[in-house]
Amino acid sequence: MTSPHHKCSLSFFIALTLCCASALAETGQVPGIVDGDINIKSRRVNAWKTENGNMLLIDGDARIAIGDYAFRARRGVVQIVTTTKDDQKITHMSAWLVDARSGDALQAVSGESAKLLVTGSATGDVNLKADALVRETPEDELVDEALKEFESKAPETPTAPSRKKANRILPANGVVSWNADDIVINLPDETREGNVVLIGDVRVVYQDATGSLAMSLQADNAVVFLKKSARASGNRAQATQVSGIYMEDNVIASNGQYTVRAPRVFYDTVLDKAALLNAVFYTWDIKRNIPVYLRAKLIRQETRNRWSANDSTLTTSEFARPHFSIGSGKLTLRQETDEDGTVRQHVAMNDMTIRVGDVPLFYWPHAAAEATNYPIRRITSRVSNNDGFQVKTQWDMFALANTEAPEGVELRGNFDWLGHRGPGVGVELIYEKPHMFGELEAYLVGIDHGEDDLGGRMPITHNGDARGFALWRHRHQLDDFWQMSIEVGSVSDETFLEDFFRKYSDTEKPFEASIYLKRQEDNTALTFLASYDINNFLAQTTTLQSPGYLVEKIPEVAHFEIGTPRWDNRLTYFMENRAGLIRINAGDDAPVDRGFTPAQSAALFGIPNTTAFDSALRAAGVPLDSRIRFDTRHEIQAPVTIGIFDVTSYGVIRGTFYDSDFRAFAGEGDEARGYGAIGVRMHTQFVRTFDDVENQTFDLHRLRHIIEPNIDVSLSGSTFNPEDIPVYDRSVEGITEGTTVRVGVRNTLQTKRGGPGRWRNVDWIIIDTDFILRSGDTDVMTELSHYYVYRPELTVGGDAFHGRLRWMVSDTFAVVGEITQNLERGSAAQWRAGGSIAHSPHFSSFVDYTEIDLLGSQLLVYGFNYILTSKYAMTFSHTLDFGGDESRNIQVALERKMPRWRMRLFVDFDELDDEQTIGILVLPEGLGSALSAPGF
Repeated sequence: MTSPHHKCSLSFFIALTLCCASALAETGQVPGIVDGDINIKSRRVNAWKTENGNMLLIDGDARIAIGDYAFRARRGVVQIVTTTKDDQKITHMSAWLVDARSGDALQAVSGESAKLLVTGSATGDVNLKADALVRETPEDELVDEALKEFESKAPETPTAPSRKKANRILPANGVVSWNADDIVINLPDETREGNVVLIGDVRVVYQDATGSLAMSLQADNAVVFLKKSARASGNRAQATQVSGIYMEDNVIASNGQYTVRAPRVFYDTVLDKAALLNAVFYTWDIKRNIPVYLRAKLIRQETRNRWSANDSTLTTSEFARPHFSIGSGKLTLRQETDEDGTVRQHVAMNDMTIRVGDVPLFYWPHAAAEATNYPIRRITSRVSNNDGFQVKTQWDMFALANTEAPEGVELRGNFDWLGHRGPGVGVELIYEKPHMFGELEAYLVGIDHGEDDLGGRMPITHNGDARGFALWRHRHQLDDFWQMSIEVGSVSDETFLEDFFRKYSDTEKPFEASIYLKRQEDNTALTFLASYDINNFLAQTTTLQSPGYLVEKIPEVAHFEIGTPRWDNRLTYFMENRAGLIRINAGDDAPVDRGFTPAQSAALFGIPNTTAFDSALRAAGVPLDSRIRFDTRHEIQAPVTIGIFDVTSYGVIRGTFYDSDFRAFAGEGDEARGYGAIGVRMHTQFVRTFDDVENQTFDLHRLRHIIEPNIDVSLSGSTFNPEDIPVYDRSVEGITEGTTVRVGVRNTLQTKRGGPGRWRNVDWIIIDTDFILRSGDTDVMTELSHYYVYRPELTVGGDAFHGRLRWMVSDTFAVVGEITQNLERGSAAQWRAGGSIAHSPHFSSFVDYTEIDLLGSQLLVYGFNYILTSKYAMTFSHTLDFGGDESRNIQVALERKMPRWRMRLFVDFDELDDEQTIGILVLPEGLGSALSAPGF
């Protein structure tokens, strides 16, 4: 053990070394290695990893013990390196301690030192205890000081190779070769150093002892400084004989992982440091496929993979005056190589500023992240007539917290000003770890003084209300068979999502608290579901429309068997069993709480707008108490081939049992329902080819016509009238009875396109036609009929015709169409037609018309995308409501591409909500992790 700058006597280290050697001799270990553990304790510990080993910054009553020998200090830095010798693990520790002293008064050695370097090796484990443990790389001068001491003072042993040599900027051993237009060699002698002057088109190459390229240097002029008594031939010398290299004018230094350009560079090979004046450091982030540029008046290279700079600029733009950049008062950049060979750049910054051009937009005192993982994610500013001026920003929270993000984790923060709504803050956590993934999103509007204007409804005024939502979804693969999913969704009020987060209101599954366990092996599954409505109102508009309530399961257990072969594969068996405690919850809110007028409430819900939804259900006899339900379903399918026909016959038997009847709902006094169904499906195919078809107008080369007729017939019956019980689950209580027949044909016209040597098959036209005919005892109340091939009992609606058209007129022109004809009323329940054209690689347009008879909706949407130049692009869309004789929405966006970022100017006229908006979006490209919100 050694001690530079120490105040204690040399006898301290001699005695300690003798004691360690004596102890090792008694145990038979290799001298210098303690047979025991390394114990480290401190109030606060920062832990991080480097290519030199595991690092610790210990602060506050720091204590270190190696075997029987202990030390105490106010603070310090510890480096741990693990090696093996003769198949035995050996842990090497180096500690740079501040205000150090012996840790045991009975210890044979004692002393004190302002700065003490302690080194030792042990065969045991490293035990760490800390009141607070932070896994991040600290910004502390003591760390830099300690690394220098470790590199310069730590001895080189077979089990602990020199970290100094492993991390040198230029190899300590090897060959230095040079070439230039003019070479002048001034050889040294025993009294003075020498030099090699290189003038014009200078090339200097450092190669380590193994012969692999370590560093390539280029410049207009250079000087290679030689040590005393060094020997140099015309164009080479040993690396050990070179004390430094000075280069100027158009200097380029590269080792394959990074490149530095500067007017002047000096490498001190004795101190292993480098100074680069007015330098540009350049590397490439393979993971995100974008460059990294660091510019500063002075860049100091401290190790092979560590640089520091003051008043620097970090950017992904190759321009000297970047459009988007990060400035910092003090910056440290280091490179790390993953196990797969990927090189990553990490930066730590003090006095960080986000800049657009030369204009600083944001300041933060400390930040740390990957070099391409800038703290900023998105900036949007907009002005609307309803809410006034708004600014929305999204940030990388790990970077702002001056810590690096854990692998597979991204944490984004939203800091917004919402005009009349006041400030808004949010968080988005996305994580993807081995065997698990998930997301957490939350948002809070603390003092809302605005109005919810929800399109034709009464505005809802807020007077400083705190509003928001939180949603957490997690999935965990427990083992090869078991999977667990957890969801918790909570929202402050009925209209928050509809006004602020329309995606969650219109398309997401219901917000609830649930836990779902599934064990799946081959074609069988066992599930457990417990769900509970914690909001006591419906947060999603889709659920409000149908069925108008949530069903809580507290809990439900189910067992499934899908497609099991029986009787030597002659039969296929399907089975479902479920049992649980279920309850309907409609919420205690009323339509008026959502802004519905009395007329709207009567038309949509059939109740006064002041009547609570749960009161309306209770008055209609819908049971709101908990019910025990057991349901079992069994299906046998028998597929056969008869001539050209594929025929599948099937039979279904089902039983559903409840703990109480439904007299209050529809007078049904039975507690058990029996259900049965039989049916047959038939399918065949006819193909004819027309080889003589050639048409340049429609790009046709040969034609193949495929006709696929099919027919499904199903007969079902139930001991209950399906309308006599409330629907808890669509697949259980929502089944229908009676006779259903579906007759359909798919016509496919295929052709070849592409030309000689590159012909490919293309589905030119696909036309699907289906007639659905149902007996008089089926429920025909649903306007939009839909047939479910895999479960005919789920079919809704009466007699109907459904047709679909997909036509690839050419490779750049597509037409689609769809119609559902209600044969009960003799009118089109809904139809739509549309198409898209790619007029050129830069311009495309689209049009779509949809008409829904039940809603009186006649919507036309058209628009275009136009790439004006390599830097500018424009999008436009317009929605017209012919049913209401009004323009609903106009959206126009103009995008300007900058190097590595985009700026978008957008205008939005929303006539439905009577809102006009103009805004600007700033979106850096290629920043952030590759994580995205997982699918559930």
